[in-house]
Amino acid sequence: MKEVTMKTIKNPKVRILLIIILAFGFVEVVTDFTKSKKETMNNSIGGYVNSPIPTFGEVVQGGNYRRGTGNIFTKPGPEGSNRRGAVEVLPGEEYVPDIPSFLQKVMTKDGYTTEVTLEKVNKSGENPIVLYSKKTSDIKELTVKIPPPHGALYRYTLIVRDGNGKFRDIHYDPLYASLKDFNVAINVEKNKYHPEEVLTMSLTNWGPNHLSYLEEWKIYRSVGWKWVKVDTWGPPESYPAIGRVETVYYPEHALLKGHSIMLEPWTTDALTLKRVPLIPGTYKIEGTFGTSTEHFTLEDSFIVD
Repeated sequence: MKEVTMKTIKNPKVRILLIIILAFGFVEVVTDFTKSKKETMNNSIGGYVNSPIPTFGEVVQGGNYRRGTGNIFTKPGPEGSNRRGAVEVLPGEEYVPDIPSFLQKVMTKDGYTTEVTLEKVNKSGENPIVLYSKKTSDIKELTVKIPPPHGALYRYTLIVRDGNGKFRDIHYDPLYASLKDFNVAINVEKNKYHPEEVLTMSLTNWGPNHLSYLEEWKIYRSVGWKWVKVDTWGPPESYPAIGRVETVYYPEHALLKGHSIMLEPWTTDALTLKRVPLIPGTYKIEGTFGTSTEHFTLEDSFIVD
């Protein structure tokens, strides 16, 4: 059987038609390859979780306002912030309470004692099981060790009494033990950018764990069937979500080693990445997320045209 090639096809119209068919076939293969890259991008881990922790924090902190005078203070942030009063703790670690200065003055008066209690409770702050309790007159003896398991809810309580045993003040801290799973996503804001356009993306932490991400982002260009790294990125500029309240509460275990930025639970950060112009093509951006003990990579793709 004689082999059929472009040279054996003498009819010009047939040759042109064959070229068009082959061209469309190539474009379709490339398009499918690009789509497959987009569909296989690992831009999230976990997903949205309807967590009881924010409500739990509000319930327990509510006791401070009802019963105490030195408790109009919440460690993670004021009312309206994303944490809403609940404090993330790590099982096996010690919890060191952050006591307001005016409450410290009450606790350190002559003859005064403080009862320290750690209770395991449900999401409504009810059905308490006492895990630890002691009385002390030393403000340095207020720490407690957090037991397992991950995901447990605790109520940490300080009750202050004078030398006659009369109640003087009370302070509650709602605690939740870090979960093992993360729920976070990154999304490039647009699918297509112009060569000199600034790239913007959103980073969402659905909670309940605190985590962080490295300042260094990597970008790759699709060349043939491979991703090739492109060194074009400058330092990122992070813009917290509107209405977000910044606080000094950052659990150390949630920070990655290196230059990292905290991504707090139930928040979305907008990130703008400055860069030099990119030539047309398909790209992906890659970032490292996690804590001091574990990390993972998230990525998303975009086109420069």
